[in-house]
Amino acid sequence: MPLPNINHPIWKELITKRPEHQFDFFAFKLILSRLNMEYEKNPSPQAIETYARELKAFLEKNANLPKLQNDVRKLFGNGAMV
Repeated sequence: MPLPNINHPIWKELITKRPEHQFDFFAFKLILSRLNMEYEKNPSPQAIETYARELKAFLEKNANLPKLQNDVRKLFGNGAMV
């Protein structure tokens, strides 16, 4: 199962709320924190879509890293692939 489409609610949830999950990949924690702060400055729908696209691109770019793969499974289940 590939990552969900950018219109899937999970992307907005990750950007607009602090995730409940404890993630293993430090760079993933950093980008989420930065995008959460960016959202607080600019919560427009266009900005949220931009942030979500950036986050999805980050996951796809780093798909081969085991810790990130674990984090993706926490979010999207065992069938998710990037």
